[in-house]
Amino acid sequence: MTLRPPRDEDGPDAVRYLDDHETARMLARVPHPYTMDDWNGFMENVVRNGDEDVLALTDKASGAFMGVISFQTDEDEPVLGYWLGAPFRGRGFMKEAGLAFVRHGFAKLAVPSMISGHFIDNPASGRVLNFLGFEEFEIDLVTALSRGPEPVRHVTMRLTNERFDRLHPAG
Repeated sequence: MTLRPPRDEDGPDAVRYLDDHETARMLARVPHPYTMDDWNGFMENVVRNGDEDVLALTDKASGAFMGVISFQTDEDEPVLGYWLGAPFRGRGFMKEAGLAFVRHGFAKLAVPSMISGHFIDNPASGRVLNFLGFEEFEIDLVTALSRGPEPVRHVTMRLTNERFDRLHPAG
């Protein structure tokens, strides 16, 4: 797995993966159905405008696009977000990407902590966050675009730079 900036040509793969309702429903800001217009809007409003630090996950051998990992930095603490296309889940790619990206985030952003979270019915994402060292601090209700107007139970988690360094020393 490698990380690189997202490209316009990743759009068809991103649309195929995010148009899967089982993927979209686990993400707060992704509509369903997901279209090329949605991808183009993401590229223009998020990637090119620099609102977030965003990287694409790609297959090391083939270069195939697999998903996205990002920091939303307009909050008090950076918010780690990510998604992975269904064909690539369960193979450790997000743990690998998370380690590299969180290390990069703490170095670049010079913050003492960051937050992330997962919907209560997405335990796989919770396992990734636990592996990285995130600790649960709140269960709240969050609206997900693809699930309609009813809020969904959401586990919010925090990771300190100190804890991350202790669990995953560099080098």
